[in-house]
Amino acid sequence: MFIMSRASSWMLMYAALLHAVWGCLLLTMPQDIGATPLALLHSIVGVPWIEGCVYLLASAGTLWMLSGRLPAQSSILIGLPQQLLLMVSAGGSLWAVLLGQYADGVPRPWGFIFADQLPAMLAALCHTGSLIAFHGGWWWQNTRP
Repeated sequence: MFIMSRASSWMLMYAALLHAVWGCLLLTMPQDIGATPLALLHSIVGVPWIEGCVYLLASAGTLWMLSGRLPAQSSILIGLPQQLLLMVSAGGSLWAVLLGQYADGVPRPWGFIFADQLPAMLAALCHTGSLIAFHGGWWWQNTRP
């Protein structure tokens, strides 16, 4: 359990750092950011400075969750916004693969885009497992026959 707990913390920290960087980029140069993982949230929100704040707040929430100063129920709720943002990013990346073009309209073979966007999609999947592991695992793992 200790190894899984440490591994899950690293994945959660990676996602927090990723979103902190994305948030800072959106706040400092919003006109230059057209990255595919950010495109779906941008199409929903449409205001780069709000999107940057959302990423930074999700990052801060995860760092607060990792501090261990919250009760379990609050802790999982604080970690969910980051999970949602990662799923939105993965969805945007998957959509680009299916369309055969990046969010900025550059066409490429689907295999090229898939290989390029795979880290965003895997981050969402790995973060899901890490969030579960960080909070004690699945409920059925804690029961004994």
